[in-house]
Amino acid sequence: QRGGTPSAADRVLGSRLGVAAADLAVGGAFGRMVSLRGTEIADVPLDVVRADPRAVPPAILDVARVLAAP
Repeated sequence: QRGGTPSAADRVLGSRLGVAAADLAVGGAFGRMVSLRGTEIADVPLDVVRADPRAVPPAILDVARVLAAP
């Protein structure tokens, strides 16, 4: 999730993800979600997404804390 005005790349990505999601629905592929893997749009079963929570690496949390400090 980002803040600020969407860039052209943000708008194109949103359109690509929306088209891919609509294609899944039209094809009857329910229970799946679209995702970005590198530069390609992929679909993933929701069971895989829900299977194991993935923690944010501590180093990234440290950076976030520094950036959020007043």
